[in-house]
Amino acid sequence: MGDRNRYDIEHSIHWHSAGRLIVCVSGQVRERSFKTQGEFNAGDFWIRPKFMPHDGSLKFGGSYRSISISGDALKKFVECHGWGTRRGRLPADSLSHFLGKTYAGDSILREIPTTPIEPLQPATGLEAIAAEVLTSTEERLEQIAEHNGLSPWSFSRNFSKFYGMPPVKYRILSKLHHAMELLCHSSDKIAAIATEAGFYDQSHLHREMKKYFGVKPRDFASLALG
Repeated sequence: MGDRNRYDIEHSIHWHSAGRLIVCVSGQVRERSFKTQGEFNAGDFWIRPKFMPHDGSLKFGGSYRSISISGDALKKFVECHGWGTRRGRLPADSLSHFLGKTYAGDSILREIPTTPIEPLQPATGLEAIAAEVLTSTEERLEQIAEHNGLSPWSFSRNFSKFYGMPPVKYRILSKLHHAMELLCHSSDKIAAIATEAGFYDQSHLHREMKKYFGVKPRDFASLALG
């Protein structure tokens, strides 16, 4: 249960109210969300939109740096590619050039192609259990623990150690993440999105999104894509 897949967890799942362009400067960096995972080497970069939940892990002396980017460039990028993390790679020996340039991120997004970040592939037993937590919309967490030979207390304790939060909160945030994707990319009404994401109703989605992200579902798309 304690296998961290050789990475040192630097930050448990969190999010930012501003989009960011990040460059891996040395070693290796891993960033996971509920559905995706990127592993980055020196020279790789990724663009993370506003409110995207993610964790961060390092190995081999991994380090990273945020690159300055204008709000207009980030807005155009997200409008073009949607609300999701994407990745690219800087040309050889160009890292120092971009790091010292004002709004270097604008040039990177203009000049270098990007691709979507990879789907999450659970690599440890605990990550496999976390995937079960995400997909078991009707199943009680106690049953998931039992299926994996753990008491509810032991399951919650080990899960919290690895992810920085108990499985109940992890599950709620994963459902919010799914709802946020739908709010950005679907034309369905909020009530239908709430049901599809696993909430009891629109009011339930409203309460949880306001509690964790400080925004209302009806306002989320314009804030995340704007």
